[in-house]
Amino acid sequence: MNKVIGVHFWEEKAEVCWCAGENIVTGTIEMPSDLKNTSILRVDTSFKRAFDTIFDFLKSNTDLDGFDVVLAVPDFYGITEISAIYQMALDFNISIVRVITETMALAVDMLCEYGISERIITGFVNGRNLGLAEFDLSRGSVVKTDTYVAGIWNTSSFFKTNFCHSYSERMMDRTEAVGIYYAGSMNDCLQFDQTIKTYVKRSEDFINKEIEIKMMDNSLVIEGLGFICGKVEGLSQFRGIYFSDLLSPFGFTISVGGEMYPVFDEGTKVPADVETELRRIVEPKVSYTEISLYENKNSKYENIKNIRVPRTKLDGLYNKLIQVMVRAGEDKKIEIVFKDIGSDCEVVIPMISEVGWVDIPDEHIESVEGIIRKLLPIVDSLEYAVKFSKDEENPYYQGILQSYNKALDILAENDIKPIPGEGTPFDYNLHNAVAQVADDELPENTVKQVMQTGYMYKDKVLRPAAVIVANC
Repeated sequence: MNKVIGVHFWEEKAEVCWCAGENIVTGTIEMPSDLKNTSILRVDTSFKRAFDTIFDFLKSNTDLDGFDVVLAVPDFYGITEISAIYQMALDFNISIVRVITETMALAVDMLCEYGISERIITGFVNGRNLGLAEFDLSRGSVVKTDTYVAGIWNTSSFFKTNFCHSYSERMMDRTEAVGIYYAGSMNDCLQFDQTIKTYVKRSEDFINKEIEIKMMDNSLVIEGLGFICGKVEGLSQFRGIYFSDLLSPFGFTISVGGEMYPVFDEGTKVPADVETELRRIVEPKVSYTEISLYENKNSKYENIKNIRVPRTKLDGLYNKLIQVMVRAGEDKKIEIVFKDIGSDCEVVIPMISEVGWVDIPDEHIESVEGIIRKLLPIVDSLEYAVKFSKDEENPYYQGILQSYNKALDILAENDIKPIPGEGTPFDYNLHNAVAQVADDELPENTVKQVMQTGYMYKDKVLRPAAVIVANC
């Protein structure tokens, strides 16, 4: 097995770790100045450059060669984001063997280094994003029991913070944890400290008024990741470490041929096998059966992946009573198993896997997207010519403006629209922040300027908008 290294991106740097003998080696690698943490794990070009920087540094400065990666991600990363990470890693031949939340890495270090063997809550706060989860360490292992907050938190009053689910706040109010231990950037931690202490003191529902609330050093996250790397690598000195993660803070629904039914709830631990009731898959009139996986995120069905399975692959299973099993490994990769209960006929379909299923593409959509991407540089040139022209009365300018407007009309007629920009709230799903500035006239996290227009085709982002963000 290759050497396993841990990687954690935050504050314009990459923290790395690996095991050498009985020791955990940690280090910090500065990222290129134009790379922002908000885009590294979301944009393929940023993802590749970040890992190229890490691998080049390690190969030049250490005797390590050939890496598998355990990646620490924010707690609000559900399977939607994790599946995208696996796909980018596959595209760029990067071996990511495990994805761990920041709160999990912190909890592992609390057990292994501090020897805490009770229930604890760990948190990681970075700007407006907060991860807050509870772990049971009472049996000498790290078992995640609940995720309370995974995403945006309210910095003025914890009473207004959005918990993962309607019951998450009630569960935290009744916690028997001995402490809330958190890490992150200094200013964010100080604000969280004041906010959470005020909540515990003033909330009539929070029963454990004596709970310890303590800021921990940020190094504990990468050190905890180091213990996990040793366990994943199979090193003898780390074999006694056990940890159990949740698949996601959110539930899952699967659709087969248009019929939807839930398969995992938000408390499902990995690895997991969920067996559904017996179903009949109706043989489709087209050449494929469509299978979709959804994450029940923020009270919405967020599509993770669609697969069109050739009808020939499911021959022998149509119109029969079958058993459907959904499996999730410790690496959080999901596969679906269809089995005929009357025979040994079985088909395994990876939904999130190192090797993607070869499905039937929508040829029309793919051809349109390919053409659009080739045309966008031409539209950009027209846009720049219009935007930076200093002689609007010039007939050449009028001709360029007419061509640019006509190009936008053609795009709109084909369901291609520019992504909203200046003056709108920054959205990491739509925007790629290339710089940040302070501006007292704009609200927090507002797009101040668009450097390159982004475009959407129907509901899919063809190209995120490159923007400058105010008060990030």
